[in-house]
Amino acid sequence: METNNYPRYLHLRLTEKMFNDISKNSDELGYNKSRWLREVIKIALKNESILNNNLQLVETKRILSQIKSIGNNLNQLTRHAHQTGDIENLENIQTLLEEIKQKL
Repeated sequence: METNNYPRYLHLRLTEKMFNDISKNSDELGYNKSRWLREVIKIALKNESILNNNLQLVETKRILSQIKSIGNNLNQLTRHAHQTGDIENLENIQTLLEEIKQKL
């Protein structure tokens, strides 16, 4: 039986549409849902570009989060410089902001 070749079990929660799409695609190939999903997973794991794109997306989200934090800090510093009249700090902030823009 097929389960002897695959001793590990994975339980998934799917939307109705996802389940229906899997059912339709597996039926068209004459596969059961488990076999169809294993084949799709094998293809995805062999296709390194899919995995690399996902890793790049995660890294991009992390960098964007850091940029947002830097922006918040710059806004606080700018607000403080305007309130205190500390023009030298404001000029330093503008220089730092330009450096960040160039790196992006």
